[in-house]
Amino acid sequence: MVIENIGVDLDETTFDFFSPIFQVYFKKTGKIITRKDITSYKAPIVPNIPREEVWLKPGFFRNLKPFPFAVDVLQRLSKRCVIMIATDALGIDFIKEEKLETIKKYLPFVDLKHVIFGSEKHKIGIDLLFDDAPQHLEQFPKYTVKMVREYNRHVPTNAEIHNTDWLAFERLCDNLLK
Repeated sequence: MVIENIGVDLDETTFDFFSPIFQVYFKKTGKIITRKDITSYKAPIVPNIPREEVWLKPGFFRNLKPFPFAVDVLQRLSKRCVIMIATDALGIDFIKEEKLETIKKYLPFVDLKHVIFGSEKHKIGIDLLFDDAPQHLEQFPKYTVKMVREYNRHVPTNAEIHNTDWLAFERLCDNLLK
């Protein structure tokens, strides 16, 4: 298998999507939840927290932080293959704008012509998809790498990355890009 380009999801694969939601949940309920408590990908992702109160509010995507080593790994991989960002903005302009700002801030080495917005990642011309969303992993016809979460454990993929371990993803890509 020849891997020439890698498609990478943003939310909860490259950037920490849930921690800000967990903070809102704690403020609202006084209870702590973790990623292990998120067992469904369907909204509401977190009980008692409507998406309009958190991630459908302007500013949410602008303030997401990358997972440890994600930026460094993607920068190193970008010297060996094309990195494409495959993400969905749900057709909402401010989400698209904020995601582009975040990409420019943290991933300036990714050419913006390689940023694809949409929900049909299986139609993008990429060789490998690194994602957490069950539907994208299930539909993608080529090599899939799953950022393992409770809500996607049932989805078969070519490879799995546990504990948001971007260095493990880099090792996997090193073997595929030889």
